[in-house]
Amino acid sequence: VVANADPGGAASAYSLASNNSETWTPTTVKVSSFSLSGNAVLTLDGPGDFVIYVDAGGSFSISGNAHLDLTNGANLTIYTSGPVSIAGNGFANTTVASNLMIYSSSASALSFTGNADFIGTIYAPLATVNISGNGDYQGAIRSLVATDSGNGDFDYDEALGELENGRAWWRGRVWISAAG
Repeated sequence: VVANADPGGAASAYSLASNNSETWTPTTVKVSSFSLSGNAVLTLDGPGDFVIYVDAGGSFSISGNAHLDLTNGANLTIYTSGPVSIAGNGFANTTVASNLMIYSSSASALSFTGNADFIGTIYAPLATVNISGNGDYQGAIRSLVATDSGNGDFDYDEALGELENGRAWWRGRVWISAAG
């Protein structure tokens, strides 16, 4: 999945930190790594499609109070083959799960911690997806293993139906809920 998404061209690191903010209009970007930290805010202002392609094992991270906001009908697809770490406030997607999709071809764990709610989908068939903290997850996960700990909830969004290739979304081969 990830290899077919490569838009080509050179990749450079993207980092937004401290109290900085940026607004993007619909675009496709290729980065060697992606980082939001501190109180940074990246707003993807739709309507339209955004694609972030993280090149060759680079990391994708959001930490601290930083967050990535999808507004006005923005759709975001992230392709990665490296580690994913979403902490702190993470994503702000108040619409539907199909507006935010993360595709990972990595066996590295995808980690979602902190207080942020996540409305989206994750397709990471080789990886473990770890969800912890106080945030609620709404959407779907297709992963090798998924774990859930903390006070958050996981709700499968039945409106997602099946994947494009006709295979059903699943919540992981093994779903482990440490929260009960």
